Amino acid sequence: MTHITIIILAAGQGKRMGTQTPKVLNPIAGQSMLAHTLNAAKHTPNAKYILVSPPNQKTITAEAKRVIPHIAIATQTNPKGTAHAVQIALQSTPTPQNKGHILILYGDTPLIQQSTIAKMLQTLNENADCAICAFHEPHAPGYGKLLENAKGETIAIAEDDGSPIPSHLRDTGWKNAGFLAIHAEKLTPLLPKITSDNPQKERYLTDLVALAAARGFSCRRVECEKSESLGANNLAELAQLEAVYQNRLRQKMMRNGVRLTAPDTVHFSFDTRLEKGVSVAPYVVFGRGVRAGQGATIHAFSHIEGAEIAEGAEIGPFARIRPGASIGKEARIGNFVEVKNSALAKGVKASHLAYIGDAEIGAEANIGAGVITCNYDGAEKHKTKIGDSAFVGSNSALIAPVRIGAGAYVGSGSVIEEDVAPDSLALARAKQIVKTGWAAKWRKRRGSA
Repeated sequence: MTHITIIILAAGQGKRMGTQTPKVLNPIAGQSMLAHTLNAAKHTPNAKYILVSPPNQKTITAEAKRVIPHIAIATQTNPKGTAHAVQIALQSTPTPQNKGHILILYGDTPLIQQSTIAKMLQTLNENADCAICAFHEPHAPGYGKLLENAKGETIAIAEDDGSPIPSHLRDTGWKNAGFLAIHAEKLTPLLPKITSDNPQKERYLTDLVALAAARGFSCRRVECEKSESLGANNLAELAQLEAVYQNRLRQKMMRNGVRLTAPDTVHFSFDTRLEKGVSVAPYVVFGRGVRAGQGATIHAFSHIEGAEIAEGAEIGPFARIRPGASIGKEARIGNFVEVKNSALAKGVKASHLAYIGDAEIGAEANIGAGVITCNYDGAEKHKTKIGDSAFVGSNSALIAPVRIGAGAYVGSGSVIEEDVAPDSLALARAKQIVKTGWAAKWRKRRGSA
């Protein structure tokens, strides 16, 4: 099997011929840009990985190690361009990289897809010496232009700076996406020949194509989507990346049998897992770590994060499900209900205006409107346990730690401070007093004042 070395440049200068240190830890759908790039690459068979990072970037290297624990780190102390960065990566390994395939990716272009990586490597396996990732858009400013000779061979990448194109070459509208794959034995002798003879005085990896063509090496184009070349150096560009990635997630969900009634209004995390038959209404936000089982329904304007939702459960509208929540089969969490760090068993109903925090609620229990589990005493959190088929009446406060036994009833408006035995009725409210005629007398006094 061919050995593959994947080099990821954290300081990404490749897709446009500039030199900006990227904000590789900016999040897209809850995951850093760098992590997206690494995740796209990490399942490549028989590959090893090298991250080229600026010096003293512990957060960047820690993120890389989190995604790919065995990734090697090479430090580019004095940045001199992408070709210099690749050379730093190859020199950082104990054995020379003169065999196999080498693939170069960028930490600030996170939308590269596994399928594109596979196509680039497959192109090398099909007797190409070099594979250049490109998209076709004649009027895409800022991207390097792939130039071809009369035979249709890609022999150079020109900067988009208005410079005239030599008469023996033509611009066919293909733009450089920045990603490149090449046989190691072809790259090793060419890298030192890349000079810094340009206004920026940097060694550009894009110059490799002309050097390879001059040696008679074949450089083949591999088509990708333009979105795969997008990077982010400001908040507007980051929002553009988010929009593209969200659309990918929505399309994937619907292909897998998830019903989105208004797809453009639903926002997912990179790790959201919804099974076939889940239905999601408009304006729902999924934070990290959400799983929902088959047939679950998420109604509009709900926010869910770090939660497990079992099959057939119903959430919202206007529900907030926070980390640590486990919603059982066919449970019903209604409007303006908040659940945090709590396990709700099968068939539990909390239909409106309740807070359930640090609780265990048994099967078929009913939580009335306005019920609060008072879990925090100002210093520590405490647990509330409610048994199977218990009924907690509206506007009740359960002062944790407390237990409500199976089948017990709590009368509406109660403040429960002590455990309630199974099948008991608990009432804890002030006695009602009615003074006949008081209101009429009060209004009369007020009118005469």
